[in-house]
Amino acid sequence: GLLQEPEFELGHSEFMVNSVEILDSENIPEKCTMKTLSPIYIKTKRKVDGELKDWDLYAEDGKFYDNLHQNLVDRYEEYHGEEPDNDHFDVTEVHHFKGRRYTIAGDHRRCNEMKFDVEGSEELLEFGYEAGFGEKNAMGFGCVEVVNGA
Repeated sequence: GLLQEPEFELGHSEFMVNSVEILDSENIPEKCTMKTLSPIYIKTKRKVDGELKDWDLYAEDGKFYDNLHQNLVDRYEEYHGEEPDNDHFDVTEVHHFKGRRYTIAGDHRRCNEMKFDVEGSEELLEFGYEAGFGEKNAMGFGCVEVVNGA
């Protein structure tokens, strides 16, 4: 799409795409440290005043990690049309966490900037690295970099 219409605006600045290149895939080790380049967004459903409502999760909430794992497995299955051979995924330590609020389509969302140790199956870690972790990936959320292979 950007090659067909290479001009776009970001904030008050105008840009033009001159070229696009595909970078070599990175081999993600089964144990590594990752850092968010864009925040991770995860939500759940909670009862509020007798109604189920969306509830944004911070990394301080244990449910955050369960939902992060399940979201990754669900998106893997949707993309590949089958379950991963190994669905092991565990955030073993968080070195840095900062909660941030962003406005998405007029709604305020709580998101997570973080640096964390993770271990898991190669197929899930590589999928998360390439597609993003958490929700709203098409909007740019959940992009990470590997800062240390363990």
